[in-house]
Amino acid sequence: MELSMIGIDYHTASVDEREPFAFTDSGAVRFMQSVKDADPKASCIVLSTCNRTELWFYHLGRDPLEYLFSQLSIIDDSKRRLFVRRSGEEAVLYLMELASGIHSQILGEDQIVSQVRDALERARECCKPDSVLDTLFRMAVTAAKKVKTDTRIGSRDTSVPERAVSILEERYGSFQGKRCLVIGNGEMGRLLASWLVHKKAQVSMTLRQYRKQDVMIPAGCQVVPYKERYEAMGAMDFIFSATRSPHYTVYAQQASETFQKQHTYVFADLAVPRDLDPKLSELNGCKLLGMDDLGIQASVNEKEMQKARKILREQTGEFMNWYYFRNYIPLVHAVSNAAAELTNAKLKNSYKELRKEGADVCRLKQEVERASASALERILFGLKDILPREEWPQILKALEASAEEVSIY
Repeated sequence: MELSMIGIDYHTASVDEREPFAFTDSGAVRFMQSVKDADPKASCIVLSTCNRTELWFYHLGRDPLEYLFSQLSIIDDSKRRLFVRRSGEEAVLYLMELASGIHSQILGEDQIVSQVRDALERARECCKPDSVLDTLFRMAVTAAKKVKTDTRIGSRDTSVPERAVSILEERYGSFQGKRCLVIGNGEMGRLLASWLVHKKAQVSMTLRQYRKQDVMIPAGCQVVPYKERYEAMGAMDFIFSATRSPHYTVYAQQASETFQKQHTYVFADLAVPRDLDPKLSELNGCKLLGMDDLGIQASVNEKEMQKARKILREQTGEFMNWYYFRNYIPLVHAVSNAAAELTNAKLKNSYKELRKEGADVCRLKQEVERASASALERILFGLKDILPREEWPQILKALEASAEEVSIY
């Protein structure tokens, strides 16, 4: 099985160590296209979130880590030790678990399944992944939805923004009446702003002018033009940044010029690469917290976890059956089509009688052929769920040989 992945995440690396490997959307597109340009048979999907960067390959033809570092020549080779490798069925099960939130900092968090789906859509738009990667990611999303429907592996507090607000509230007290600025109006920024409003904070959200018509501002939020963020910052208690920008959204020097004396500012950076200048932590009256500081994993419900893992093992088995059975799909179609032709041949006399009665025999033949082929295909495809994998070739080839020998007339 030519499926492989390499990844770096919060388990193996700090934010500082992960940052050079984080991909913007455009960077992910360029990397995936480079794989396709190097080998048209190869496929790649890039999954880059605040906690991880993972590169998924099918039919790459060379070492995945070697290929990554060949594209990022400025990266120190010693960083290779931070990466984890998976392949084959191990990688399949891992992606099923990942999409379900089992490997997230916040157990069972909801955003990862959307991020897996978005990674697949981005790959489809730029360079159409192989059917194996496409099917794997689709089935991982389906598996995650089933886990979320049938189990409760995490507490209600499952999103990164919600958890971040809860942790800050534990440290600094209630948000009621606190002045908060949210930089970033993507999904995470909107979730964050909505949760702060729920906590009765006074919330402002930045907005770039050119996107004004395309963005929904959560109810209860004031709008601050992005270019005026520093001016607004001086009156705030909490400043959050949650964007996918490749550059800092806040620099320490510019921010310090707006600070009020004897006032404490708490900056929370919910982005990777980091949005906030690390030098903010050196300023008087300024507290800077990153993703690692805010990542507290929820307690595990072992009974629910066992249910989730059972579902994911079943979904993994379903994918593996599809993977190995897909080579026999042309054979199944051939046997089914032969059966359809045989069915029509056996009905030859019946068709003659119906034709005498004025029936549309041509259309009836088409319907009978379609229905009989479809019915047999369902039966044959069902073999993969009943028979051991090693028995498929012998049985299907025997069916094909039998179909070839049966005389239609």
